[in-house]
Amino acid sequence: MVATQCIHSKSYIKGKILNATIEIPYAPLRPTFLIELIMLSVAFVAPSAIYEYNRFKLLYRIEDQLPIVTRIVADALRTGTVIEDALNLIARSGMSPINMIIGRALLLSKYRSIPVSDALRIVGSEIGAEGIIRFADLLDLAYRYGARAEDILDVAAHTMESIQSYRRERMVNLKPYIALIYMMVFVYLFICGIIAILSSFQLPKGALTIASGAIKLAINTRYLDAMISIVEYITLINCAGASLIIGRIVYERPLAGLIHYMVLAPTSYMFLLVLKIFLARMFVPTIHVPII
Repeated sequence: MVATQCIHSKSYIKGKILNATIEIPYAPLRPTFLIELIMLSVAFVAPSAIYEYNRFKLLYRIEDQLPIVTRIVADALRTGTVIEDALNLIARSGMSPINMIIGRALLLSKYRSIPVSDALRIVGSEIGAEGIIRFADLLDLAYRYGARAEDILDVAAHTMESIQSYRRERMVNLKPYIALIYMMVFVYLFICGIIAILSSFQLPKGALTIASGAIKLAINTRYLDAMISIVEYITLINCAGASLIIGRIVYERPLAGLIHYMVLAPTSYMFLLVLKIFLARMFVPTIHVPII
Protein backbone atom coordinates (compact mmCIF):
# COMPACT_ATOMS: atom_id res chain seq x y z
CA MET A 1 0.00 0.00 0.00
CA VAL A 2 2.76 2.39 0.98
CA ALA A 3 4.74 1.44 -2.12
CA THR A 4 1.73 2.15 -4.31
CA GLN A 5 1.24 5.58 -2.69
CA CYS A 6 4.92 6.42 -3.21
CA ILE A 7 4.68 5.47 -6.88
CA HIS A 8 1.57 7.63 -7.29
CA SER A 9 3.27 10.54 -5.45
CA LYS A 10 6.35 10.32 -7.66
CA SER A 11 4.17 10.25 -10.76
CA TYR A 12 2.21 13.27 -9.51
CA ILE A 13 5.39 15.30 -8.76
CA LYS A 14 6.92 14.34 -12.09
CA GLY A 15 3.78 15.42 -13.89
CA LYS A 16 3.79 18.78 -12.08
CA ILE A 17 7.43 19.41 -13.00
CA LEU A 18 6.90 18.51 -16.65
CA ASN A 19 3.81 20.69 -16.91
CA ALA A 20 5.31 23.63 -15.02
CA THR A 21 5.59 27.02 -16.68
CA ILE A 22 8.33 29.61 -16.65
CA GLU A 23 7.80 33.33 -17.16
CA ILE A 24 9.54 34.86 -20.18
CA PRO A 25 8.98 38.62 -20.21
CA TYR A 26 9.71 40.93 -23.09
CA ALA A 27 13.53 40.97 -23.25
CA PRO A 28 14.85 44.49 -24.01
CA LEU A 29 18.39 43.62 -22.92
CA ARG A 30 19.19 41.19 -25.70
CA PRO A 31 22.16 42.18 -27.90
CA THR A 32 21.35 44.02 -31.12
CA PHE A 33 23.26 45.08 -34.20
CA LEU A 34 22.82 48.69 -33.04
CA ILE A 35 25.51 48.24 -30.36
CA GLU A 36 28.03 47.16 -32.96
CA LEU A 37 26.91 49.97 -35.28
CA ILE A 38 27.41 52.59 -32.55
CA MET A 39 30.86 51.26 -31.70
CA LEU A 40 31.89 51.17 -35.37
CA SER A 41 30.51 54.64 -36.11
CA VAL A 42 32.17 56.17 -33.03
CA ALA A 43 35.48 54.52 -33.95
CA PHE A 44 35.08 55.77 -37.53
CA VAL A 45 34.33 59.42 -36.68
CA ALA A 46 36.66 59.68 -33.65
CA PRO A 47 39.91 60.53 -35.57
CA SER A 48 38.40 63.31 -37.69
CA ALA A 49 36.25 64.63 -34.82
CA ILE A 50 39.18 64.83 -32.39
CA TYR A 51 41.44 66.36 -35.05
CA GLU A 52 38.93 69.03 -36.07
CA TYR A 53 38.04 69.85 -32.46
CA ASN A 54 41.70 70.20 -31.45
CA ARG A 55 42.30 72.31 -34.55
CA PHE A 56 39.43 74.59 -33.54
CA LYS A 57 40.88 74.95 -30.04
CA LEU A 58 44.33 75.70 -31.50
CA LEU A 59 43.02 78.39 -33.86
CA TYR A 60 40.87 79.86 -31.09
CA ARG A 61 43.92 80.18 -28.80
CA ILE A 62 45.93 81.78 -31.59
CA GLU A 63 43.19 84.35 -32.19
CA ASP A 64 43.06 84.99 -28.46
CA GLN A 65 46.83 85.63 -28.24
CA LEU A 66 47.23 87.78 -31.36
CA PRO A 67 46.08 91.06 -29.69
CA ILE A 68 48.72 90.59 -26.97
CA VAL A 69 51.41 89.87 -29.58
CA THR A 70 50.39 92.93 -31.59
CA ARG A 71 50.64 95.17 -28.50
CA ILE A 72 54.06 93.71 -27.65
CA VAL A 73 55.33 94.58 -31.13
CA ALA A 74 53.82 98.10 -30.88
CA ASP A 75 55.50 98.71 -27.49
CA ALA A 76 58.79 97.43 -28.89
CA LEU A 77 58.60 99.89 -31.77
CA ARG A 78 58.03 102.75 -29.30
CA THR A 79 61.26 101.88 -27.54
CA GLY A 80 63.18 101.82 -30.80
CA THR A 81 63.36 98.02 -31.12
CA VAL A 82 63.00 96.52 -34.57
CA ILE A 83 60.12 94.17 -35.35
CA GLU A 84 62.39 91.09 -35.75
CA ASP A 85 63.79 91.53 -32.22
CA ALA A 86 60.26 91.83 -30.80
CA LEU A 87 59.22 88.66 -32.61
CA ASN A 88 62.33 86.87 -31.30
CA LEU A 89 61.32 87.88 -27.79
CA ILE A 90 57.83 86.43 -28.33
CA ALA A 91 59.28 83.23 -29.83
CA ARG A 92 61.37 82.69 -26.67
CA SER A 93 58.42 83.31 -24.38
CA GLY A 94 56.18 80.60 -22.97
CA MET A 95 53.06 81.93 -24.70
CA SER A 96 52.05 78.74 -26.50
CA PRO A 97 51.12 78.11 -29.29
CA ILE A 98 51.87 81.54 -30.79
CA ASN A 99 55.54 81.37 -29.74
CA MET A 100 56.11 78.15 -31.72
CA ILE A 101 54.40 79.60 -34.81
CA ILE A 102 56.45 82.81 -34.74
CA GLY A 103 59.63 80.84 -34.02
CA ARG A 104 58.99 78.65 -37.03
CA ALA A 105 58.34 81.70 -39.19
CA LEU A 106 61.61 83.29 -38.05
CA LEU A 107 63.56 80.15 -38.94
CA LEU A 108 61.83 79.99 -42.33
CA SER A 109 62.65 83.65 -42.95
CA LYS A 110 66.30 83.07 -42.07
CA TYR A 111 66.88 79.97 -44.20
CA ARG A 112 64.86 81.13 -47.23
CA SER A 113 66.02 84.76 -47.00
CA ILE A 114 62.45 86.07 -47.21
CA PRO A 115 60.70 88.76 -45.11
CA VAL A 116 59.20 87.68 -41.80
CA SER A 117 55.73 88.68 -42.98
CA ASP A 118 55.98 86.31 -45.96
CA ALA A 119 57.21 83.51 -43.68
CA LEU A 120 54.24 84.13 -41.38
CA ARG A 121 51.87 83.85 -44.34
CA ILE A 122 53.40 80.51 -45.31
CA VAL A 123 53.10 79.12 -41.77
CA GLY A 124 49.59 80.52 -41.37
CA SER A 125 48.48 78.93 -44.64
CA GLU A 126 49.89 75.55 -43.60
CA ILE A 127 47.85 75.42 -40.39
CA GLY A 128 44.84 77.31 -41.77
CA ALA A 129 45.19 80.22 -39.34
CA GLU A 130 43.66 83.29 -40.97
CA GLY A 131 44.66 85.37 -37.95
CA ILE A 132 48.36 84.76 -38.61
CA ILE A 133 47.93 85.90 -42.21
CA ARG A 134 46.20 89.09 -41.04
CA PHE A 135 49.00 89.66 -38.54
CA ALA A 136 51.52 89.36 -41.39
CA ASP A 137 49.57 92.04 -43.30
CA LEU A 138 49.81 94.29 -40.22
CA LEU A 139 53.58 93.85 -40.15
CA ASP A 140 53.73 94.90 -43.80
CA LEU A 141 51.80 98.06 -42.89
CA ALA A 142 54.20 98.69 -40.00
CA TYR A 143 57.18 98.42 -42.36
CA ARG A 144 55.48 100.71 -44.86
CA TYR A 145 54.43 103.54 -42.52
CA GLY A 146 57.49 103.52 -40.27
CA ALA A 147 56.98 106.22 -37.62
CA ARG A 148 53.21 105.61 -37.35
CA ALA A 149 53.57 101.82 -37.13
CA GLU A 150 52.97 101.60 -33.37
CA ASP A 151 49.72 103.60 -33.67
CA ILE A 152 48.51 101.31 -36.46
CA LEU A 153 49.34 98.23 -34.39
CA ASP A 154 47.59 99.64 -31.32
CA VAL A 155 44.39 100.23 -33.28
CA ALA A 156 44.66 96.76 -34.82
CA ALA A 157 45.14 95.18 -31.38
CA HIS A 158 42.07 96.99 -30.05
CA THR A 159 40.02 95.75 -33.02
CA MET A 160 41.25 92.17 -32.48
CA GLU A 161 40.26 92.34 -28.81
CA SER A 162 36.77 93.56 -29.74
CA ILE A 163 36.34 90.71 -32.23
CA GLN A 164 37.59 88.16 -29.71
CA SER A 165 35.25 89.51 -27.04
CA TYR A 166 32.37 89.11 -29.48
CA ARG A 167 33.41 85.51 -30.18
CA ARG A 168 33.58 84.69 -26.46
CA GLU A 169 30.15 86.20 -25.86
CA ARG A 170 28.79 84.27 -28.83
CA MET A 171 30.18 81.00 -27.46
CA VAL A 172 28.60 81.64 -24.07
CA ASN A 173 25.24 82.48 -25.63
CA LEU A 174 25.27 79.32 -27.76
CA LYS A 175 25.86 76.90 -24.88
CA PRO A 176 22.16 76.80 -23.86
CA TYR A 177 21.28 75.86 -27.44
CA ILE A 178 23.68 72.91 -27.28
CA ALA A 179 21.88 71.71 -24.15
CA LEU A 180 18.56 72.25 -25.96
CA ILE A 181 19.69 70.05 -28.87
CA TYR A 182 20.68 67.31 -26.41
CA MET A 183 17.30 67.58 -24.71
CA MET A 184 15.44 67.42 -28.02
CA VAL A 185 17.16 64.12 -28.88
CA PHE A 186 16.07 62.55 -25.58
CA VAL A 187 12.54 63.94 -25.79
CA TYR A 188 12.28 62.53 -29.32
CA LEU A 189 13.35 59.13 -28.00
CA PHE A 190 10.77 59.18 -25.23
CA ILE A 191 7.90 60.24 -27.52
CA CYS A 192 8.81 57.64 -30.15
CA GLY A 193 8.97 54.94 -27.47
CA ILE A 194 5.48 55.80 -26.25
CA ILE A 195 4.17 55.85 -29.83
CA ALA A 196 5.76 52.44 -30.47
CA ILE A 197 4.02 50.99 -27.40
CA LEU A 198 0.62 52.50 -28.22
CA SER A 199 0.80 51.32 -31.83
CA SER A 200 1.68 47.78 -30.66
CA PHE A 201 -1.60 47.25 -28.81
CA GLN A 202 -3.91 44.86 -30.58
CA LEU A 203 -7.29 43.26 -29.93
CA PRO A 204 -6.87 39.48 -29.61
CA LYS A 205 -9.57 37.01 -30.62
CA GLY A 206 -12.31 36.60 -28.06
CA ALA A 207 -11.24 39.71 -26.20
CA LEU A 208 -14.67 41.32 -26.39
CA THR A 209 -17.06 39.93 -23.79
CA ILE A 210 -20.67 40.60 -24.75
CA ALA A 211 -22.05 40.18 -21.26
CA SER A 212 -19.73 42.52 -19.45
CA GLY A 213 -18.76 44.67 -22.43
CA ALA A 214 -15.08 44.54 -21.38
CA ILE A 215 -12.29 44.72 -23.96
CA LYS A 216 -8.93 43.11 -23.28
CA LEU A 217 -5.88 44.37 -25.13
CA ALA A 218 -2.56 42.65 -25.73
CA ILE A 219 0.75 43.80 -27.17
CA ASN A 220 2.30 42.40 -30.31
CA THR A 221 5.91 42.07 -29.14
CA ARG A 222 7.21 41.39 -32.65
CA TYR A 223 5.68 44.61 -33.91
CA LEU A 224 7.05 46.41 -30.85
CA ASP A 225 10.55 45.07 -31.59
CA ALA A 226 10.30 46.33 -35.17
CA MET A 227 9.10 49.77 -34.08
CA ILE A 228 11.81 50.12 -31.42
CA SER A 229 14.45 49.06 -33.95
CA ILE A 230 13.27 51.78 -36.35
CA VAL A 231 13.42 54.32 -33.52
CA GLU A 232 16.97 53.21 -32.67
CA TYR A 233 18.35 53.70 -36.17
CA ILE A 234 16.53 56.98 -36.74
CA THR A 235 17.89 58.23 -33.40
CA LEU A 236 21.42 57.36 -34.51
CA ILE A 237 20.92 59.43 -37.65
CA ASN A 238 19.48 62.29 -35.57
CA CYS A 239 22.52 62.22 -33.28
CA ALA A 240 24.84 62.55 -36.27
CA GLY A 241 22.76 65.39 -37.75
CA ALA A 242 22.55 67.24 -34.42
CA SER A 243 26.31 66.93 -33.95
CA LEU A 244 27.02 68.36 -37.41
CA ILE A 245 24.65 71.27 -36.70
CA ILE A 246 26.44 72.00 -33.41
CA GLY A 247 29.78 71.92 -35.22
CA ARG A 248 28.59 74.31 -37.91
CA ILE A 249 26.99 76.82 -35.54
CA VAL A 250 29.34 76.73 -32.56
CA TYR A 251 32.73 75.71 -33.96
CA GLU A 252 32.22 76.87 -37.57
CA ARG A 253 33.44 73.40 -38.59
CA PRO A 254 30.78 70.67 -39.01
CA LEU A 255 33.25 67.83 -38.48
CA ALA A 256 34.36 69.34 -35.16
CA GLY A 257 30.80 68.85 -33.91
CA LEU A 258 31.17 65.07 -34.29
CA ILE A 259 32.88 65.18 -30.91
CA HIS A 260 29.32 65.50 -29.58
CA TYR A 261 28.25 62.45 -31.60
CA MET A 262 30.76 60.41 -29.59
CA VAL A 263 28.79 61.44 -26.49
CA LEU A 264 25.26 61.55 -27.91
CA ALA A 265 25.20 58.13 -29.59
CA PRO A 266 26.15 55.97 -26.55
CA THR A 267 24.10 58.18 -24.19
CA SER A 268 21.03 57.92 -26.42
CA TYR A 269 21.40 54.16 -26.57
CA MET A 270 21.59 53.93 -22.75
CA PHE A 271 18.56 56.22 -22.45
CA LEU A 272 16.66 54.06 -24.93
CA LEU A 273 17.67 50.92 -23.04
CA VAL A 274 16.31 52.32 -19.78
CA LEU A 275 13.16 53.39 -21.62
CA LYS A 276 12.68 49.89 -23.06
CA ILE A 277 13.02 48.32 -19.60
CA PHE A 278 10.51 50.80 -18.20
CA LEU A 279 8.05 50.13 -21.02
CA ALA A 280 8.50 46.38 -20.66
CA ARG A 281 7.63 46.49 -16.97
CA MET A 282 4.74 48.87 -17.42
CA PHE A 283 2.97 47.57 -20.51
CA VAL A 284 4.28 44.27 -21.90
CA PRO A 285 2.50 41.20 -20.51
CA THR A 286 4.32 38.08 -19.31
CA ILE A 287 4.38 35.09 -21.67
CA HIS A 288 3.95 31.63 -20.14
CA VAL A 289 5.77 28.77 -21.89
CA PRO A 290 5.34 25.18 -20.64
CA ILE A 291 8.43 23.06 -19.95
CA ILE A 292 8.50 19.91 -22.06
